[in-house]
Amino acid sequence: MKKYGFLLFFLLVSGFSVSYAKQKTYDLKECVDIAVKNNYDLQLSEAQITTAASGLRAAFGSYLPTMSFSAGYNRILNPAAGFDTLISGVTTHIPGTEPNSFSMGGSANLTIFDGFSREAEYASAKERTKVTEYNIRHTKQYVIYQTYLSYINHIRNWQIVKIRRENLSLGKTELEQIKARYDAGITAIDAVYTQEADLGNRESQLINAENDFNISKATLLTLMGLDPTMECEFLESGLPTEINTIEVDNFRRSMGSFSQAVNRALENRYDYKVTESNIAIAEQGVRQAYSSYSPSLNANLGWNWQNNEMIGLNKKNTWSGGIQLQIPVFSNFRPNNTVQLAKLQLTNEEINQKKAEQSLKQAIQTAYLNLDASEKQIDVTAKSVISAQQNYDSMKGRMNVGAATTTDLTLANAQLITAQINAVNAVYGYIFSQKGVLFSTGDIK
Repeated sequence: MKKYGFLLFFLLVSGFSVSYAKQKTYDLKECVDIAVKNNYDLQLSEAQITTAASGLRAAFGSYLPTMSFSAGYNRILNPAAGFDTLISGVTTHIPGTEPNSFSMGGSANLTIFDGFSREAEYASAKERTKVTEYNIRHTKQYVIYQTYLSYINHIRNWQIVKIRRENLSLGKTELEQIKARYDAGITAIDAVYTQEADLGNRESQLINAENDFNISKATLLTLMGLDPTMECEFLESGLPTEINTIEVDNFRRSMGSFSQAVNRALENRYDYKVTESNIAIAEQGVRQAYSSYSPSLNANLGWNWQNNEMIGLNKKNTWSGGIQLQIPVFSNFRPNNTVQLAKLQLTNEEINQKKAEQSLKQAIQTAYLNLDASEKQIDVTAKSVISAQQNYDSMKGRMNVGAATTTDLTLANAQLITAQINAVNAVYGYIFSQKGVLFSTGDIK
């Protein structure tokens, strides 16, 4: 029996080890790579590349001739029969109607000049291709940014869970000590009740922290395009647990001043480059609208063949060619309306660019203000943790000698936990701010 029991225990432990080994662990880089690969918005943007490329080919095709070929067969169902007749004393045979008729034809047309409409359309197609590429790159940067934030938030929540768990464990130990003093007649029953109530609050805070942790995990997995219920872990080693002044100063120097950040964003932000391409497209639209006032010149070439039999392709055929010049004289004011609509579109795109630049500056300003605040929070919260820890240790020592109450210790503990959580929020809040600045300037990778 002992042998079988040991075997069963071994199998259970082995199964647990295999199950645990199968649990996937992700670091920050893996999360970003998976999110970029699986993101549906990015996949949709990439699918539009084919459409943009086909539009560019179609615009280039307007410089090439259009060609067509046709072939036909026709049969008379009641053909007239041939007969002989006497004409001026001479017998003449009149042939009947041939029932079969075959025909072929081909044509080629080439636009020689159309008021530079083709040039405008081709230039617009190139810019539309750029817009598609810019949208893909901007979407990719946004996905990376959101993955960073989600990963940072998840690790931050895990740090808070660890603080809450340690605090709950400490509270249980303190409750046992207070009960022991009560049993010894040193402490009143009120101290036990106070500690039990505080322990309940700590359990409630831990439940909330674990819930936030689980929600952030599901959010991160969803952003990665994975099953939000899958069992996995995310490495906290990819993020720093403390921020030193050297790192703060280096990052500040790398980002430069606000004006430098704005200039860099105007060069790097792909969503801003979209507005530049949209203006170029609108300008070509105005150019294309004006082409309706210009004359057009076209050349054509044709070939036709027809016979009652499928022979003589090189004999019974005709060739034709020509050039056509068309000059618009009066088009019921439609060209003017087209031009005005194109100018309005250009005005809209220029205003949209100004609005985009304004939003860009606002985003950078907000990112820099958040960075300023997070830098200050690091120093403040670090000092607060030291003071709160000293106060808690002092209060605990005083309570042991009867100079402080359980309520005093509970208050000191609450201040310490708040200070510790604030310190965690400050560290990860600074990392948040760093990513915000990088995204606002278009430098995030």
